[in-house]
Amino acid sequence: MKKYFFLLLLPLCMGLMACGDDDDDNDNGGDIKIEKLYGLWEMSHAQGYVVDDDGRRTTFNVDVNTTPKVVEAIEELDVFDIVRFEFKSGNKFIGYEYNSGKEEWRQYADNTFSLKGNQLTLGVDTSRPETVTIKSLTDNQFVYYMKDGEVDVTVTFKKIK
Repeated sequence: MKKYFFLLLLPLCMGLMACGDDDDDNDNGGDIKIEKLYGLWEMSHAQGYVVDDDGRRTTFNVDVNTTPKVVEAIEELDVFDIVRFEFKSGNKFIGYEYNSGKEEWRQYADNTFSLKGNQLTLGVDTSRPETVTIKSLTDNQFVYYMKDGEVDVTVTFKKIK
């Protein structure tokens, strides 16, 4: 079932670059200040559901961290990976996922993002960018919502730096 949640992360894994114009992606309609996104964010909570190919619905509501007990429970759930996002000026971001076997973070994406209103599009320079809705963004917490077919998820991130 990880593949369903991974649909959200798929564009982050794709490193295909596309040609494009240099529109001002910092113009987000004034709803959310793009500068508040800058920094390193680590997943701290995930809740929602995923429907598998057989129509079975798996619901989850879990506090996320990298302690062995939590990592084991998330791996058993087999719905999502523990991730970090680092947003930088120039609309750049890097994605990381936690490798429990090596107990370390590994980079899996280096791409661009855009913010228009409360719509955050990750992987702008890929063949399949993913858009999520920012529910809230403070100096220390970032929450987004995504509903896409079989996936309905709200993910909370805490700011690491």
